[in-house]
Amino acid sequence: MEARPIWSAGRRVTLAALAALGIGLLLFPAASTTLFWWGIVPLLPATFLVHPSLWRNVCPLATLGMGSDGPEVSGRTDARVLSAGAAGIPPLVALVAWRGAGLEEWAAATGLLLAGLVVVAVVAGRRGVRRAGFCNRLCPLLPVERLYGMQPLVRIADDRCPQCSGCTPRGCLDLSTRTAVPQLLGPRREGTRWLATPFGGFAAAFPGFIVAYFVATGAEAGAARLIATLAVGSAISWLGAAAVVHWTRLSWSVALPTLAALAIGSYYGLSTPRAVAAWGGPPEWGRALAVVLVVGVAGWWVHALRARRGSRSSRRGLGQSPFPPPRPRT
Repeated sequence: MEARPIWSAGRRVTLAALAALGIGLLLFPAASTTLFWWGIVPLLPATFLVHPSLWRNVCPLATLGMGSDGPEVSGRTDARVLSAGAAGIPPLVALVAWRGAGLEEWAAATGLLLAGLVVVAVVAGRRGVRRAGFCNRLCPLLPVERLYGMQPLVRIADDRCPQCSGCTPRGCLDLSTRTAVPQLLGPRREGTRWLATPFGGFAAAFPGFIVAYFVATGAEAGAARLIATLAVGSAISWLGAAAVVHWTRLSWSVALPTLAALAIGSYYGLSTPRAVAAWGGPPEWGRALAVVLVVGVAGWWVHALRARRGSRSSRRGLGQSPFPPPRPRT
């Protein structure tokens, strides 16, 4: 089954944009670095709220990692089925810390980062069946995609895997956005034990992590102070979430969308003015757009809670993988 033309065109556009960014970092380092970190990167979280596949269908790293068909289709026998776990969280934390320590102002380092991600995507992507090697395992955006994409606003089909190969036995975001997170949490999602899982801990700490990043970078802190601020902000956020969950017995299906809304609302409230400036807009536009985005996130939160409460799929059938077993290779 061939990809639909719109997604095929989108993949060509993002690949061309990645190449153009690399050239821009060489020829126009300052402008290209600012545009990437403050003009392009802030666009991604909003797409995850709409639907993670809006980005995952066209992501250039996924295209490079999967190749034209992906290892499962191309007949490779050394590609493996891999479980989706928390491997993407450390790269995300390291990337944000490095960015705050000066990466976003250093064109050469930004270029090396992008080149390194391309190499990792290709090498890891070819070691796993379809998306198991990189997209569903090592991608630093994956934890954010899972957190923000739990209850998307629209329905968008995954275009890269027309037939499920079972590459990720549990927690595949592309098969089902509603069941990916609870399957990842496993049996500990009941009660308050989900806070002690890797993904649950990440979700609880993430709002404070984001606020701490902007507090530290706004004060032009050194690397040591930045890391300490991120650690303290994350700890305060996790402890606050744990206290609320413990006292109110808030279920994961309510707590996680709330934490996601707090995280992305904080992000857009603090980053939008500078993002608008990166595109050449006046400061007052940035402040107005920040308010609009925060209100929009609040609307998404209401939508997510209503959908979660009305859905039975998030409360049953989650202990087993929804994937069919991988087809035998011949």
